[in-house]
Amino acid sequence: MISEKVLRLTDEYGVVLEAGVGVDTSRKFSRLTTFDGLFGGADVAPRTADRLTNGTIFSGTRRGARAMTIGGLAGNMTGAEVIDFEMMLSGILGGDPGSGVGLLEARQGDLQLHAQVYLDGAPKIAGNRDLGYVTWQLPISSDMPYLYGPEQQWNLLPPGNNVGLDWPLFDNDEGVLTWGSGAPNAVPHVTNHGTAPAYPRIVVRGDFPSGVRIGNGLGSRVVYQASCSISSPVTFDFESRSASTPTGDATVAITTRDFWSVAPGETIQPTLEPLQEGGGSATLYMCDTYL
Repeated sequence: MISEKVLRLTDEYGVVLEAGVGVDTSRKFSRLTTFDGLFGGADVAPRTADRLTNGTIFSGTRRGARAMTIGGLAGNMTGAEVIDFEMMLSGILGGDPGSGVGLLEARQGDLQLHAQVYLDGAPKIAGNRDLGYVTWQLPISSDMPYLYGPEQQWNLLPPGNNVGLDWPLFDNDEGVLTWGSGAPNAVPHVTNHGTAPAYPRIVVRGDFPSGVRIGNGLGSRVVYQASCSISSPVTFDFESRSASTPTGDATVAITTRDFWSVAPGETIQPTLEPLQEGGGSATLYMCDTYL
């Protein structure tokens, strides 16, 4: 039976570890034997305060890092391949001091999930050169408790972007210059199919001398009062509640900071509006987000 890949770990130097289900006896394989923490792997700490009398006051919960353990059995190798595989496992996610972050990609059913991870303990590696196999386990963690689906993108256009002069000019009963209505802008429907709030990243490009207003169509909005040009796009990170340009941080130019997210199962229709004049567009990037 040919192995089906369900896990891929890539470190910052491009070293790749893959594992799947089943066994392929015609070549070297890595069979996935352990994948703990894919779901329910994040610690939950309630926020409480003692009341002046009896009981406590509950004010929400806080989730810590996601802890996972992946492991497998790699076989059908020569003695030299066993040594090479052991050395690769010993160095994966090694990185420079203070780094060592890699990308974990996993498939669970129809879900394609990924997270940034790092080693959270000593790898367990046991090889047998005579029999040609290696068993391994890697304890890994992600700073964030979330797992993310593939990144999607939507285009946002300001109102009136498709409106222009009505041609032929002066071709009407009154003989006056008129503006055509043009095709209406298609307002995108942005949906989070995950189980946790999803935060967008929005890149605004164009000629907006006075800035822009970005809304979620439900009353929340972020107002940026500084120029945006084609050569200097503005990136809004709704999770970190910040804005940046190619020259550095631009959060100080945000005057209304009603940053919003997309709730699990929610669909919104985001809007892009120039504060005075100008034209351009924006691209909204977002991943379905899971706990």
